[in-house]
Amino acid sequence: MAASAAQPKRVRRESRIIERPRLIKLLDDTDARTILLLAPAGYGKTTLARQWAKTLNGAVWVTLSAEDCDIAALATKVARAGDPDDNGAAAYVGTYLKAHANPQRIAREVARVVVNQLLARRIQWLVIDDYHEVSAEPCAEQFVEVLNRELDCRFLIASRLRPTWATARLEVYGDVVEVDRGELAMSRQESRQVLGNHPDFDHVAAQAEGWPAVVGLVASARGVPIPGPQLSSGVLHTYFTEELFKTAGRRIQGQLLRLALAPDLEPETLQELFGLCHVFALRTLDQRDGTREHGAVTIAHAPDIGLRRDTLLVPGN
Repeated sequence: MAASAAQPKRVRRESRIIERPRLIKLLDDTDARTILLLAPAGYGKTTLARQWAKTLNGAVWVTLSAEDCDIAALATKVARAGDPDDNGAAAYVGTYLKAHANPQRIAREVARVVVNQLLARRIQWLVIDDYHEVSAEPCAEQFVEVLNRELDCRFLIASRLRPTWATARLEVYGDVVEVDRGELAMSRQESRQVLGNHPDFDHVAAQAEGWPAVVGLVASARGVPIPGPQLSSGVLHTYFTEELFKTAGRRIQGQLLRLALAPDLEPETLQELFGLCHVFALRTLDQRDGTREHGAVTIAHAPDIGLRRDTLLVPGN
């Protein structure tokens, strides 16, 4: 059929799990009570946090979303994460919330209730991913500030924006340390691990500027021609995201668009959108790679696609 000739050429993609011992050692050697992983989308913050969290004892993981700007939702999520065996923390917090008409106005008090419930749980690390989702809500920042000050544990926070309570004073006195985009960027050696014997390695390494998302997209799109040398890493990122999306079949494109519009990537949300089998597949990929940000599924920042939350999911990396 003539129509078949118009279909984009399919690109063979290889799955790569990127180990970054340089960054793991950096975190291991850090004595600060609070570690901030601060960088734009696509710098592997979630990947690094998940890989390192696996090496920690007593680590509690919380992934935030926009709905957690609501203090009741945020308090419930943290209480449940800190009490996975359901020993009553979430129920107690829920009862407290029901007794107050507007938890937003008493964010600090709600946080202290959560703290009191979690102190006996022997939490050693509280890992908060996607903190930027609540950073525009002062009440949510107040809530986390109280957790940070009063919980007897250390914190690892991955975010695109710095928490307002993580002041310069705390950093000067060694209570807070920031791992920024410069440190999270891939070295030339790390880029080589991802790109292998890519024929345009030198060109890509120079233009990508260590941005892991761009390096991963290029590795996934070996059949896509490399544009000219006078392009920024941001333009390269959008270019390869669009080209990879074009290579997917219509059915896959439709599913990716639905996935990009999802409020989060929690199993319950995925099951509602795609059914149990798809959730199982993604959870299997999670267990293999430790994240949905890199591995068999890459989350790529693509503002020009026009998707909600500027997010497009493409296979590969």
